[in-house]
Amino acid sequence: MDQSIPLAAPLIAENQNEQRQNKLWDNENRKVMDMIKRQNAQDSLVIITRMKEMADCMRNVETLINDLIKSQQDNFNQLFANQKSQQDNFNQFTTKITEISERQHNDHVTLSTALISMQMETKRFMMFTSMMFIIIALVLGYFLRN
Repeated sequence: MDQSIPLAAPLIAENQNEQRQNKLWDNENRKVMDMIKRQNAQDSLVIITRMKEMADCMRNVETLINDLIKSQQDNFNQLFANQKSQQDNFNQFTTKITEISERQHNDHVTLSTALISMQMETKRFMMFTSMMFIIIALVLGYFLRN
C-alpha cells in the first residue's frame, strides 16, 4: 500500500490540473454566455424597435390607402352627379329643341334631322359615359378589395 500512494500522486495532480482547467473553461463559457445574452438582449431591442417602426409604416400605408379610396369614392360620386346634371341639361336642351321645331314648320325636316343626329350623339355619349362608370367601378372595386 505504501507503494500505491506514490503511484497515485501523479494521477491526483493530473486530475487537479484537469479540474482547474475545467473551472477556467467554465468561467470562459460563463463569460461567453453572458456576452451572448447581452448581445441577444440588444438584438431583441433592435428587432422590437424595427418591428414598431414597420407597424407605424403599415399604419401610415393603411391610412394612405383609406384616404385614396375615400378620394376615389368622392371623385366617383362627383362624376356621377356631374353626369346626372349633364343629362338633365341635355334633357332640357332637347325639350327646347323640340319646342322650337314644333314652332318652325318650314325647317321641320332640317330640325328633325338635327334632333335625330343629336340623339344619336347623345346615345354615343351615354354609352361612353356608361363605359367610364363601369371602368371606374372596376378600379374602385379593385382598390376596395386590396
